[in-house]
Amino acid sequence: PGLGRAAALGLAFGLAFATKMSVTTLLPGALVIAFHRNRTERTPLGPPRTALAGQLALAAVGAGLVAWAAYRFSFGRPDEIADPETLRYLVDHCAAGTTSRRLITAFLHVPMPAPQIADGMLVLCDTNAPGMSTSYLLGRITQNGFPLFFPFTLLVKTPLPFIALVTLGIRAAVRDTSPQRWRRLGPGLVALPVLVSVLSSRINIGVRHVLQMYPLLAIYVGPGLASLWHAARPRPGGALAVALGAWQLAIPALAAPDYLPWFNALAGRHPENLLLDSD
Repeated sequence: PGLGRAAALGLAFGLAFATKMSVTTLLPGALVIAFHRNRTERTPLGPPRTALAGQLALAAVGAGLVAWAAYRFSFGRPDEIADPETLRYLVDHCAAGTTSRRLITAFLHVPMPAPQIADGMLVLCDTNAPGMSTSYLLGRITQNGFPLFFPFTLLVKTPLPFIALVTLGIRAAVRDTSPQRWRRLGPGLVALPVLVSVLSSRINIGVRHVLQMYPLLAIYVGPGLASLWHAARPRPGGALAVALGAWQLAIPALAAPDYLPWFNALAGRHPENLLLDSD
């Protein structure tokens, strides 16, 4: 924590939000970690919560300014920059009741910084509305989404050695009893809300919507390798660590040049029976 890092956090999050709005799914877990006090110590790991709240507020303001700058500091009403007929269509499909439609319409009439963001959120709401996004999973087609789409997709689209090492790394973090335990659990606690947030999504058209989980989970690959290397039986554990590492490195070479349609072995010889479209 510190003013410099708070400013850097605001810059990073502002750029990330301007690139992909789904970065907001990282916030719940990140805030839990930021405000956590280690109960095994008399003093908090970081500054007092009031100071930390102030630094997070600074980061939030900085992120807002950076995102606004990405839209060239535009200012106006969202309903001014959208086609009226398109806007009515989006509002009608996004909101089910008359009251909700009136509230959204009133909100879109309010002048605000970067009104394009509000219009973009309306488009996202419309895409996620019932009957507006076609999904495919295990030979079935629906326009209401599959609750298990993303967990299943991650299972068959992620390299198996990566899954194994991440599992071992998380297991080691859970078993850790040192004062640094919550720091080691942090990446997983930030990644979990990302997955939870998409379980109810009707936009089931690609594992790319949860790509932000991968760098967080990749942090556990190192501890996973270390837990194998320092296992009670060092020779089998060390050999397995080397084998999993080599397998992971070999997968991109073997998949080339068809990286996007690649599936792991769990998908079998006909992965098209499991997933289509962007996957």
